[in-house]
Order: sequence, then C-alpha cells, then structure tokens
Amino acid sequence: MNETSLKQLLEEARHKIEVTDDELAEAKRRRQRLANALGRARRRPPDSAGT
Repeated sequence: MNETSLKQLLEEARHKIEVTDDELAEAKRRRQRLANALGRARRRPPDSAGT
C-alpha cells in the first residue's frame, strides 16, 4: 500500500489550486465589479411599469 503523508497531500492539493498573481487580481476585479453592480441594483427605485 502506498502511504502518503498528510503534509505531502496538503502540498499537492495547494499546488493544484494555486493561481498566479494576475489571476488573483482579475478575480478581485470581477468580484468588485459584481459587488458594485449589486449595490447599484439595490439603490435603484422599484420599476413602476405595470402599476
């Protein structure tokens, strides 16, 4: 049976999910744009069409 240490498993998992600085920056920009859009949608008055 091939036994792998917990430390090695964690290191392999971290390596699989690591991202570059550029990828992280892009994700942060997208998250901020989404938050801004949601904030604008909340502050927008209800649509009076149909009343």
